Amino acid sequence: MKRSLKVFILIFAVFLSVVTLGFLTVAIGSSLGIDIRGSTTTVTKDQNRSLFLSNAAVDVRRDVYGDLFVLGGTVDVRGDVYENLIVAGGIVRVTGNVRQSIVVIGGRVEINGRVWQDVLASGGYVKLNGEVGDDVRISGRTVEILESRIGGDLLVSGDKVSIDGETKVYGQKGIVQKSQKLTLVQRLKRDLLKWFVGTVISIIGWLIVSVVILRVAPVKVKNVLDCFSSWRDVALSFIAGLFVYPIVAFALLLLFISRIGIPVAILMTILGLLLTFVGWIFPFWGLLYKFSPSKMKSYLLSGLISVFIVALIFRIPIIGIIIRAMLTIFGVGAMILAKIKVILAKKSFLDGTKTKIE
Repeated sequence: MKRSLKVFILIFAVFLSVVTLGFLTVAIGSSLGIDIRGSTTTVTKDQNRSLFLSNAAVDVRRDVYGDLFVLGGTVDVRGDVYENLIVAGGIVRVTGNVRQSIVVIGGRVEINGRVWQDVLASGGYVKLNGEVGDDVRISGRTVEILESRIGGDLLVSGDKVSIDGETKVYGQKGIVQKSQKLTLVQRLKRDLLKWFVGTVISIIGWLIVSVVILRVAPVKVKNVLDCFSSWRDVALSFIAGLFVYPIVAFALLLLFISRIGIPVAILMTILGLLLTFVGWIFPFWGLLYKFSPSKMKSYLLSGLISVFIVALIFRIPIIGIIIRAMLTIFGVGAMILAKIKVILAKKSFLDGTKTKIE
């Protein structure tokens, strides 16, 4: 009963802390002229410093006397920005003036104010209707430039580009109209070329890795491959691999939260990716060696054949992803099982030695 009460008090304390922090955030933001209500952030007072804003909807109604960085679903910048404006969002509308440059990425981008320096924009639909003091570089599926004055160069790339006659460009103009849709035969040729190049690169990478690890750590490689010599060890490898990833993920989460452990977490992540990459080839490698005829048994030959099989399978859509996940579980699990076997063997050897001495 006392334990249940302690748990309840702890949960209530956490809840109260979160609510208090939320009220403090809203109160501090309101005093600074930043109104945060749910998924909407609104700037209601002039800001004498640089700002970073992020929310589902961001509405900047007043001037910002510094840089403005915005990340949001829908972004409206109505006030003037006295330094740089950098935005990433789904729908981005800029109607205020920007005294330096604009960098914006979005699904739909509309720039209607005056920009003193450069404009760099990319999106599905990009519209420019204003005055720009220097260069403009735009990339998008559909690009419209209406009644604009551009003091520098204009470079536009898109599937559909429209520049009206009222637009004046005082520098050089470059328009890259992307080619029409490829035919079925052209798409097949392109996809086959990508598939071939990707497969060749994968094969070369795994060949190098397999040869290196076999030369550097032959005993450890053979210990891992032995885990596929019996179906019992194969099942144990699967169980070990199945349980290790949630445990490692939880450990990494704790390390990242602690901040002090972030370097260790980064090293663990890199090591885990390397082990995963190597682990992909171990299952086929071990099974090929097990079922190879006695006259053709060779760790190196089995490794080379497994590399080709894995590289080809991984290039198959959907099926390749499923097989990759399964091979990851079996491969990493086999490495863990091999390490456990080595530890148990050493312990058994030491215990036997002590018994003989006694």
